[in-house]
Amino acid sequence: FFDFSGAHMDPEEVLCRLAEETDGNTQLLLLEELCTMLCIGMEHVVRGFDLSAGVERLMKVMGDTPRDDVVVLCYRAIALILDLVPHSCEVVVAAGFIPSTKGFLEQQYTSVELVEEALKALEKISIEDPQVIVMHTGVVELLVSNMDHLSSRLKASTVAVVSNVCRKLGPPDSCYNTPTSRWPGTPPSRGKRKAAAAVRSTTEDLLAREIAPALIKLLVSSVEADDDRVLEKTCECIAYVADGRVTPHLHLGDVLECPRNPRVERLVDAGVVEILTRCLARAGAN
Repeated sequence: FFDFSGAHMDPEEVLCRLAEETDGNTQLLLLEELCTMLCIGMEHVVRGFDLSAGVERLMKVMGDTPRDDVVVLCYRAIALILDLVPHSCEVVVAAGFIPSTKGFLEQQYTSVELVEEALKALEKISIEDPQVIVMHTGVVELLVSNMDHLSSRLKASTVAVVSNVCRKLGPPDSCYNTPTSRWPGTPPSRGKRKAAAAVRSTTEDLLAREIAPALIKLLVSSVEADDDRVLEKTCECIAYVADGRVTPHLHLGDVLECPRNPRVERLVDAGVVEILTRCLARAGAN
């Protein structure tokens, strides 16, 4: 790869020039070159690559530029880094990627291309570490509230992010509130138990307030629009939510009792069984 004078460049040099450059058109050319390098994905392209500094430079450009096309290529480069560089998710999250992305998605006139690239990066993070999305209040709510205005393809990408978050949910609180519950292996410390309880509390609140209502809405709209792609992803997400892995436990008198699963109850109360029955009836008719 070469700079504008014909000299060889590597990703580190491109990112250094990007950090110093203020002209939007030049930034665009540098980012196109960086994305081309990362698309190749060869080992020598990222050898010696300073991941932390590189991501921080991309985040700074995203925050400083008024141009959507520059932001789009920054997102594309970050998504490629998440794909190519091992252990990059933690670095990208630490650089403030999620709150920054939330800010972009909150803007009224965000371009479709920017939303698409942001969703690609969020989906990669949701696969590797979905809890960081849960812990950033309002991100899931923002994603699901914006789905009405998206194309079928982008709706499916959004539901994929939510699905990945739900896929890694821990058991409902009912699994932990019973006297006979047991932690596998060595019991965690009190601090770790409190931290785990805080995550579970946030997750259950998120499910009740944001995810469950959004899934019901998506089910109805995808059935009415005959959108099988979104419908399939939504059903997958519902399955993850309902799969609380609630373990039966013994009470006095050796009576086997299965704790209530509040997630399933919440979905049933919202009408998910009736809507899924309609889906099955439609599939049988076809």
